Amino acid sequence: MDMRAFFWDRGSTSRLSLVAWKTITTPKEQGGLGLKDLTAFNISLHMKALWAIISKSPAIWVSLVKAKYLSRATIWESQRTRKCTALWRALLGVRQVLQNNVQWQIGNGDTCSALGEPWHDMRAHYQLQNAYQRRLTVADLINRSDGSWNTTKLIEPMGFHGALYLAITFPHTPLRNNYPDKLIFTTNTNGQFTLEGAYRLLSGMNAQLSPQSAQMTNLLKKIWYSEGLQPKVRLFLWKVLKCALPLDQLFVYRFGKQPQGCSLCGAQQEDVTHTLFKCDYAWQVWLSSSLGLRSDAFPNEVSAIFTQLFSHFDAHQPKLFSAIIWNLWKQRCKMVFEGKKLCPASVNRVANSTVRMLEQALMVHSGQLPLPVPQQPCSDSEIYCHIDGSWVDKGFGGSGGACVN
Repeated sequence: MDMRAFFWDRGSTSRLSLVAWKTITTPKEQGGLGLKDLTAFNISLHMKALWAIISKSPAIWVSLVKAKYLSRATIWESQRTRKCTALWRALLGVRQVLQNNVQWQIGNGDTCSALGEPWHDMRAHYQLQNAYQRRLTVADLINRSDGSWNTTKLIEPMGFHGALYLAITFPHTPLRNNYPDKLIFTTNTNGQFTLEGAYRLLSGMNAQLSPQSAQMTNLLKKIWYSEGLQPKVRLFLWKVLKCALPLDQLFVYRFGKQPQGCSLCGAQQEDVTHTLFKCDYAWQVWLSSSLGLRSDAFPNEVSAIFTQLFSHFDAHQPKLFSAIIWNLWKQRCKMVFEGKKLCPASVNRVANSTVRMLEQALMVHSGQLPLPVPQQPCSDSEIYCHIDGSWVDKGFGGSGGACVN
């Protein structure tokens, strides 16, 4: 809740959440902002602790937990009690999620419990009845002499049908030479448990993308990773694609308010496509720009417009497009809040100037262009002191600097 308030609110003024928090916590490539879902991350930490228990970690705390809670039951059978700690209740709460995504890879069979551990899909159908069954390992069910199943030991705990199913599933027994048994986390390709793998599992990041989502993913990559775009402009373009701008249509849909119309041209409908592309004012801006775009011929969907344009842009044009659409939005806000309306040519002049400054800054940062230093002609008897400073309008804070030559 605090992270959501930090993202949407400003000071004590509460703002409208324009995008679902679940969308914001998804990766950038899948349409979100990549913010951490703290609930899923907390469950991932619990899964990590539970993994240490079921993988038989030699850590001292694991031995203490086993002695206190698992002396008479396996981790999969243990039940909550009134005396168990909050941490243990939390671990039991994520047990089912981890159980569905782990599998024992049998080596010599000496470690894995034959009935109490996930190594075959029939394990969930058996209930351990006594301590002998809990101690029974996979190796105990196999004849060491010839490597075949011990029929007597199979039928005793599993019954005839269960033993037959296991024998058919593993006709040559699951033993693999003399290697120790290994617990596999099936979510990761290498079988190792990681916090990243658990978080991806819980947040649904491993889901397959549809063709439409894959197209959106490629478009978002161009926005997030294109060189020369300011972070605030990248975030604004993301909001445009999500139709998450505070426009008339959104307030009508959310709160049932009466439509106010477009503040730039007076049209009855004010949505993202109209304000930034279809409006008469926006049409003049795009047509008079260096891009020379006929926005009235654009599709009605914002994502389709972006896909069409970015597929034909060269390396320089995305910067100019982003600067124009950003300044077009700023002009709309000035019109709403200040009643000021600039001519379309002014919007394009500001956008072109912004692109030039950004390109120069990139060249300076990469070393292609030396940082200009103002030089003042002076004689040996003259001393110049160049000063500059800045301060915060509200509150306390500021900085300053001086150079003497």
